[in-house]
Amino acid sequence: MELATQKLVREFNAMTILNVIRENEPISRADIVKITKLAFPTVMRIVDMLINGNLVIETVPAESTVGRRPMLLCMNKDAFYVIGAVIHSNIDIWMLDMQSNVLSKWSELVHPGKDTAEDQLARTAEMINMLIASCGIEKERIAAVSIAHPGTDFLANPRIQTTQFAGWQKPHHIKPLMEEAIGLPVRVENISRAFTYGEIYHGLGRHYKDFLLVRVDSGVSGCNVINSKILEGKHGVSGEFGHTSIDPINGRLCYCGNRGCIESYISKWGIVETLQERLDSTSPLYQALRGSLSLLTFEKAAEATQYDPVVAEVFREAGRLFGHTLVNFVNMLDPNAIILCGDVVTASNDFVKEAERVMRASIFSNKARKVKLLVSPIRDSQRLLGTATAAILDTLAGYLHRENKKKANASD
Repeated sequence: MELATQKLVREFNAMTILNVIRENEPISRADIVKITKLAFPTVMRIVDMLINGNLVIETVPAESTVGRRPMLLCMNKDAFYVIGAVIHSNIDIWMLDMQSNVLSKWSELVHPGKDTAEDQLARTAEMINMLIASCGIEKERIAAVSIAHPGTDFLANPRIQTTQFAGWQKPHHIKPLMEEAIGLPVRVENISRAFTYGEIYHGLGRHYKDFLLVRVDSGVSGCNVINSKILEGKHGVSGEFGHTSIDPINGRLCYCGNRGCIESYISKWGIVETLQERLDSTSPLYQALRGSLSLLTFEKAAEATQYDPVVAEVFREAGRLFGHTLVNFVNMLDPNAIILCGDVVTASNDFVKEAERVMRASIFSNKARKVKLLVSPIRDSQRLLGTATAAILDTLAGYLHRENKKKANASD
């Protein structure tokens, strides 16, 4: 037991040092000691191991006028490569180096109701194989593929056929299917967690270790993050905030089959549906559409907030409903910060203002009212890189585990 504990400590220390180098490069050994608070001999030993393993390289610093120049450390960005893939309204594929630099990207539109989940997975595998071939990188140098998807095996009714989640309600064994099609190790993530990893590694999560991420877009979802770790729940399916009901008896029918889900009111499709119920011939947006409300899209609605008072009020009303939902989260979870993202959040300042006004007026604990409500500054394209960054860290952790195992076997 004691030996096992020592191995875990060594791996944890090595991973800590790797992360410090990734986030602060170029950096000296002495500065690593200051940041990590680890003993200097421990840092020296682990850095030597990382250099010998080709994960870290030494660089010569700029000229210094005083004393001996310390060698600086950087990640070897070409040690391995990873591929990130996200299946959502598009299929987006990235090839990244160990510093999350995008070397190549492919994207293709998904057609909801036409492209089945099986079609989307098959096309994703094809695109990944084509990306590998186009980059000219040997497959052996690609450590892993990370795939984010809408989620599988959930409650649904026939209405789901009109949404981008059509077909995903059935169980899908994505990992073995994709590993066979691609011939590489595959990491599978729910898209909510993928977005949250992006916030942890590339967004406000670098400043807040404890936060709640809520995305309001085609759906409503998010994750609770404690000490930069996502709380996934017993079955790994936490964060389905969109299916919190605000009116289970008389509310709008959701594609999940329940009534009154907040997603059916404040998501992109929920707002469009509300407008289709409210707009009449006096509305400037109705007139712009020439009365053809079937042509209404969320993007057109977002533009109309600038000139149509009915549309602007629908966004404010959605914000108020969202605020009541946020109150529940704050009262239950007491987060340090709530970070908002998604097209609905960025489409209307009034949506966020109304949500915050209602939330702060209704929080039970006076202390909990100190919670920060923030809009993420990063784009979805940056946030989606989080799933690939998570794969990079998995790859590094796996390497360190194998190296420790080799040392243990050699000493036996």
